[in-house]
Amino acid sequence: MLTCEAHDKSMTITASGFENGRVQFTQKPFVYNYFAHVGVVTSISFGIINDHPYFISTGVDGKLILWYLFNKDWNSAILQRSNVPLSSAAFSCDSSLIVYSNQRNRMIVIDINKKSFERNDHMYQNFTQRKREIEINQESKEPPGINQITFVSNLPSKYYPKKCQNGVGYLVAISSTGRLRVFEYDDSNNFSSVNGQPLIHFSNSFVKGISAADRYIAGICFDNIVRVFDFKMMALLEIRSPLPTEETNNDVFFINDNPIYSLYWKDPDMRLVICTQEPYKTSPEEFIFYTIPRIVTKEYQYQKNTMGFWEKV
Repeated sequence: MLTCEAHDKSMTITASGFENGRVQFTQKPFVYNYFAHVGVVTSISFGIINDHPYFISTGVDGKLILWYLFNKDWNSAILQRSNVPLSSAAFSCDSSLIVYSNQRNRMIVIDINKKSFERNDHMYQNFTQRKREIEINQESKEPPGINQITFVSNLPSKYYPKKCQNGVGYLVAISSTGRLRVFEYDDSNNFSSVNGQPLIHFSNSFVKGISAADRYIAGICFDNIVRVFDFKMMALLEIRSPLPTEETNNDVFFINDNPIYSLYWKDPDMRLVICTQEPYKTSPEEFIFYTIPRIVTKEYQYQKNTMGFWEKV
């Protein structure tokens, strides 16, 4: 089952995560598969460092892995091993920072010294990093945990007057209870919660994945629903994605109750692309010999109409 996906800016490289710990890179006509995590891959994010593409992945095994292309193959480096599952990670807008989150209400910031990045087999030993934690103040009755994080370059000035500091952008985090919070990068190179920001309840429960563009944040919620928050209008709307076309029967080895696994935005039309997966059938031979199953995926595009609603295009 696909659990997450990310693309580079040119849309030529796709990185996908699966529930069995597999990370797959697709750069047509080549496909690379690596069993890098133990258990579910929870997030994948893309960044550019010294004009080269990099990806990061997180998993329930507590590992934060950096991926880079070297000698026509994808290499990896474990940046962090945690005792608790990691839920999400993201590059800042200028790829100078990596932020990852866990289920103990912590977000950890890694500073990247781009000058020390070298594209060789020991690349990960040659860059310096400085870690620091972002404290999340919460109500005593609220369960801990940060489910999703991402970065946006700028937000409407009514509630978020500070412009993008040094290209880092605003850090957006969604808690395990669906509360959305925004953090700004201040002059002392620390993140702090934006004063006076409105209380935003993005979802009533777990949010599986998010994607940001311009003034919008889109998130995958339970019940096959995508919610889109408009920071300018301070409005939250829902999109109900089409259900899988195949009916379940005894031949289906696995079906995902929520087939949406990824979201991304198409510029410059500001179209939201919702990626879904169909139920797949696995023969006994494939199950016994651990053959990678054939997964059928579909994309649905939505755009905001003149009435302010998101419609399929």
